[in-house]
Amino acid sequence: MTTVDISTLKNQITEVQRRVPALSPDNAFVFWFLRASIVEDDNTAKNAIVGSPRDKGVDAVYFDHPNKKVFLVQGKYRTTPKQPLEKHADVIAFADLARVLFGSKAELQNLLVDADAVVQQRLTTSYDYIHRRGYDLHLYFLTTGTVSSKLEDEAQGNVESASSSAELTFLNRFKVLRLLRHYIDTDAQAVPYLDLPIENGGGPKGGGIIKRFDPRTGIESWVFSMLGSDVGALFAKVGVRLFARNIRGFLGKNTDVNRAIQSTLGRMPENFWYFNNGVTVVCDEARKKEQHGREVLRAFAPQVINGQQTTRMLKDFGSKKASVLVRVIAIPHEGDDGASEFETLVSSIVAATNYQNAIFPSDLRANDAEQVRIERELRRLNYQYLRKRQSKSEARIVFDTAKRLQIKKEDLAKAVAACEFDPVVVREGKERLFEDEYYSRIFCSRPAKEYLTYYWLDRIVRWTAKGKPQRAYARWLVLNLVWKNVRGIISGGISRDKFLFLNEHKNEEGRLDSLYNFADYAFNTASAFFNKNRGRGEEALDVSTFFKRKDLDDQFERFWNSKSNKNRTRAIRALKRFEKRLLATELE
Repeated sequence: MTTVDISTLKNQITEVQRRVPALSPDNAFVFWFLRASIVEDDNTAKNAIVGSPRDKGVDAVYFDHPNKKVFLVQGKYRTTPKQPLEKHADVIAFADLARVLFGSKAELQNLLVDADAVVQQRLTTSYDYIHRRGYDLHLYFLTTGTVSSKLEDEAQGNVESASSSAELTFLNRFKVLRLLRHYIDTDAQAVPYLDLPIENGGGPKGGGIIKRFDPRTGIESWVFSMLGSDVGALFAKVGVRLFARNIRGFLGKNTDVNRAIQSTLGRMPENFWYFNNGVTVVCDEARKKEQHGREVLRAFAPQVINGQQTTRMLKDFGSKKASVLVRVIAIPHEGDDGASEFETLVSSIVAATNYQNAIFPSDLRANDAEQVRIERELRRLNYQYLRKRQSKSEARIVFDTAKRLQIKKEDLAKAVAACEFDPVVVREGKERLFEDEYYSRIFCSRPAKEYLTYYWLDRIVRWTAKGKPQRAYARWLVLNLVWKNVRGIISGGISRDKFLFLNEHKNEEGRLDSLYNFADYAFNTASAFFNKNRGRGEEALDVSTFFKRKDLDDQFERFWNSKSNKNRTRAIRALKRFEKRLLATELE
């Protein structure tokens, strides 16, 4: 697990300033927080920033119209090893904004007399949204220093007395780094918190909730029922980031399990609680509170790690007649050791509870740090890497990537393995590639462009086999041979960039045609190799069995270089033409 400390955060802030050069370090820190937990794109985060010398202690203002919330953020970016205490005056002044925004218009105008023009406009708009449209107010005091517990309590009391529709959240250095770890580990925004309404909580029947505390580990757990419509509303509120630590994506409405869920909700929703396995949520901490006369459990940094299919189906087909069993597990993770234990426990819970849909070795690798890194780096190159099992159409909808080429991690693993190992490994099944024997050798921190080189070469070989069923059996053996012959040309530097460019631009001007020809000669040679070595009579092997034999790659390479190969001379000419055309290619 990667160590996350203040230097890691500094690197993130430097990256933000590279993307948005106009931001000061303090504003870049607030920008990073917005992107890591509240807003979904850089432009929205940039537009929310208002930090300036006359900002009245407000560094960002963001309006969440779907959820009718105003967010105010103050950030204190402290980079010293020692965590300084924040000043009483700064914290209380920020908390008092709740009193001003829920108070009289005259009080607001008095505050804004000498304020920056943009701050004046944003806070005036905030006031109007709160008073005229019923928006709630959420203040975030964000610091890489620390705030004393006594000062936190005083500030919280001031906000609570201003209005029941106002809240204040403190994020000190530890919580900021915890947020950073989630962002790095999952490549997804965190969910700051969610309120989980307890069925019948506060009503005439009373709310039923079981709480368990483990003094050895510090883990707290709650078990209770929620209405199906309330569970579905969780996804409607925060989207797919609620499932960032799940090992799968949404598998689609037409799977057997999801059709059964829909059928139960439609025909007998009152029995859903008995038929469904429920939903498991992990979080950093949770506490029970009352909200609008109902009991709710507020879960901080929640993640649904079991029950994604249920939650997604309830969003579309949820019913107040259906109830769902919910289990919430709050797992502390202090320091690097605690974070490691947190990840290990979450992974174990995921593996143990996700059994309605079969779990494969590839699923259990979905949240591996290398998989997350590949996804992040390929996205920068305008690809969408599918590290979780889900339908491709669902991935396009969720991530809005209609123009990006999608690459499944299983396809990438097969391409790398066929090039680097005995190709028979691929014929033995894709799931074996995600077991310990091969996984770390396939996914070993290669540069993103190196992974793409294997992928595109596999696409060329696959296309060359298209329409010729018998070639499918020799595909991995041919890919292995093609790679051995072209890796010196395309495995690095500007030549690799040109190779990727031509593939991404659909073989511009036919500059890859000679490489396709080389692959075609390799397939013809594989057919001759099969005919010569399959055996005779009753002992003759069929094409499927023949290409499943071990160590065939070395035998095939010797045959390729022998006088028996009638295609080799033409193949070498084709390879030289490809190299010449690649050299002449100019990158845009």
